[in-house]
Amino acid sequence: MRVKGKQRPVVVYELIGPKGGQRRSRLIEEFHAALAIYREKRFREAGVLFSGISLEYGDGPSRLYVERCLDYTQAPPPDDWDGVFVARTK
Repeated sequence: MRVKGKQRPVVVYELIGPKGGQRRSRLIEEFHAALAIYREKRFREAGVLFSGISLEYGDGPSRLYVERCLDYTQAPPPDDWDGVFVARTK
């Protein structure tokens, strides 16, 4: 994401706990698949996937991406979009 007033994006990580567990591995795998679709600007499809992840795992970042997908469906990013979310407020 790019924070307000900055041009260089920053990477944000989610702490999800100790490594291991089949359920956690599925969450990570499904999230990465949805994120790849999101970065291809297939926002409706990505939104459906993120919604399912949010419901299945109670994953907060997936809920955030559902909102972003809805926003981008209504107002798509520019053609040269690099996949980085731009925060408009602090």
